[in-house]
Parts: sequence; structure tokens; C-alpha cells
Amino acid sequence: IALAFILAACASPSKQANRDAQADASKESAQDVRVHPDGQSQNSKNDGSSIGSYYDANRTLRSIYQRLNGAESGESTLYCHCSFDPRTKRASEEGCSYKENTQHSYYKVHWEHVVPAARLGRGMACWKDGCANREGDRFGGRRCCRKQSEQFRLMEADMHNLRPAIGTINIARQDYDFGEIPGEERRFGACDFEINPQARRAEPDDSIRGIIARSYLYMDQAYDIGLTAEEMQRFERWDREHPPKEAELARNLLIREVQGNGNPFIEFRPTLTDSEVRLKPNRSSCLLQ
Repeated sequence: IALAFILAACASPSKQANRDAQADASKESAQDVRVHPDGQSQNSKNDGSSIGSYYDANRTLRSIYQRLNGAESGESTLYCHCSFDPRTKRASEEGCSYKENTQHSYYKVHWEHVVPAARLGRGMACWKDGCANREGDRFGGRRCCRKQSEQFRLMEADMHNLRPAIGTINIARQDYDFGEIPGEERRFGACDFEINPQARRAEPDDSIRGIIARSYLYMDQAYDIGLTAEEMQRFERWDREHPPKEAELARNLLIREVQGNGNPFIEFRPTLTDSEVRLKPNRSSCLLQ
């Protein structure tokens, strides 16, 4: 992907002059906020000014992936690497390593929380104690936290933690954490993705381990999700061994355009400049339309 193409966002030749003017105005009002993985800083997470709910994220990610998948080479689903249409959230069977018996010629795609929503909310009172409706019936988990907790809504909506995934695999993974699983039992055709329900663990293929690691490291820095020492060691190793590629860099730029912050574990690396400037969210971005 040419990053210049991505940075052009939704501009067309007839609108490019206006877009350039908007970009200049955004730079003038920029927050000169530099965030390094070793320390927190202002605007280092989703502040909700543009993306306040999962539904906002769902709509905006469709636009972002239309831009990514309209470039020289786009992003496929996180697991199994299947091409998909962001508008319909459907992945074609053709060229997809995932296989299942279906009456359709496509698979449904979900926006997967790399760090599961249950991990984000299970320490909150809304998740554990629940809510009550007008009839006195109690409900908890995600439904209650969406209603009661702004913090949960912002974490759930953070687009740096959302990736397209085949819906069946998203459901099968549940809220399992990632790690290594002995053996190579394949439940999803030729797709290199294993699940061990007894250990409550999922093992991704090598090509996406860096993406997963940077999502976990980012969410821990931004929201203090409580990574264990073992998890931190694993994800730091995966991050080192599988650095971001151009598609991941481009996706980060588009999310930063709308959400107002980038993932520092993508941006601050030995091969990149350590003076990345964070802009305020662009509420007039065409990606929000």
C-alpha cells in the first residue's frame, strides 16, 4: 500500500484543494503529543470525541477498510486471511483457507475484539453485579456495562483493538487468551488457527502474532487491562519477531485520523522516527460519513 494514497483518505481530485486546506487547519490546531510505549501521555487512548460506542466503530471501520482494500493491497480477515467486502461484511469462499459447510458462497465477518470484551469488563462492577430493568429482571456482562460505564464503552469501541474475523471463528474463540498449543489439530479447514477449550487458549499463525501482540500491549498501556508477566514476555517477543508491515501502518494512520490517537507500539520502532505528532480527532473526516 502506498501510504500517500492512504493519507489522501476519501479525497477525489475535485475536492483535493479543500482537503489540503482542512489538513493544514488540523495541523495548526494539533496537540503536540508524543507517546512512547514506556510512558502514558495525553490523547493516548480513545477519548470518545468521535468514536463513542461500538456502533460508531462498526460504521467507521467499514469506511476505513474500504480505503485499505481499495489500495494496491488491502487487509484480509485476521484469521485465515480471507478477502472480504467491508460494506457487506462478507468474505468470499474463493481463496479462503477457512472451510465450513454453508448454503451460501460467503462467510459472515465480525469485528473481533483482539483483547476480548470480557477481559475489558470482567473487573467492573457493571459486569459482575449487573443491572436491573423496569421489571426487576437482572442482566450483566457487556449489556449492563454498555449502559452504565462510559469507560467500558470507550474500551469496547477502540478501533486499535478491532479486527475483521470470520464470524464462526470469532464465536469459537470466545474470550480465550492467546498462546502456544502443542500439536496442530485443525478444526477450520486449512486455516492455521487452533483452539483448546480445556486450556481456554487460542494459537494464531505466525503471520498475525505481531498484530495481536501490539493490540494487547496497546490496550494494556491505554486501559491497564492487567497483562501478566508471562503475557507481557510473550507479546513483547511476538512484537519483536513480527514487526508491522505496510498494511498495518496504513490502518493505524486511518484510525488515528478519526479516533485521534495512534498505536505507539506500531509508530515508535527503531526503524521509524521517534517524533510522531498526534493530531486532534478530525470530526469532519469523510471516514465518519
